[in-house]
Amino acid sequence: MERLLFDNDINSPTNKQFVIIENDLISRLEEEIAFTRFEKLDDTHTICRLVTSWATTPGQIEELGKIL
Repeated sequence: MERLLFDNDINSPTNKQFVIIENDLISRLEEEIAFTRFEKLDDTHTICRLVTSWATTPGQIEELGKIL
């Protein structure tokens, strides 16, 4: 995600990733993937939480990369 210009709010080594996303992109992303709006950062950005599980496949991660 770093190369896709999403800012990491927290450097998390876990399956939970917190990223800062521009608010105008959130509606489009919600049509494609499930994630949580974690905290409003400012008037134009929101911290969002993306989570994977042990069942998440490499193919699903690649698909997420294409969507983003």
